[in-house]
Amino acid sequence: MLEHASEYAYRLCVFTGPVLSDDDPPLRDAQIPAGFWKVVVLRDATAGGADLSVVAFFMKQTEMLHDKLGKKLLQLQRYQVTLPAIEAWTGLDFGALKNADELAWAPAALRADVPSESYRRLTGPQDLVFSGERRRAVGRRILPG
Repeated sequence: MLEHASEYAYRLCVFTGPVLSDDDPPLRDAQIPAGFWKVVVLRDATAGGADLSVVAFFMKQTEMLHDKLGKKLLQLQRYQVTLPAIEAWTGLDFGALKNADELAWAPAALRADVPSESYRRLTGPQDLVFSGERRRAVGRRILPG
């Protein structure tokens, strides 16, 4: 996403953190999170910078953690997820930003390629769901305009 930010945004702000659980695997006397989340809030270029859009991600690293000999390269499994999913995993509250969640506004067909409609596997930038125009077409904006 960040490599292609100029295609989507005038400005952006990135929040990131671990997804922690009691069963995270230990490594050298510390528990290592099995994954990390990232939320990108951007001034949407498709709206001339006059509205916000939110894209949320989850990166799994469980395969790498199970490889205790370190023979596997770090290849995180990446997913585009909904903001409510990140809120549920972390206990955080992103407030009104949920109204600008790109995956939540995507057609159901784009969300149905995985067992849960709250996440979508990403293999590259071409898989990114960006639906700001659809949301604004029904009158949902985050910034007053």
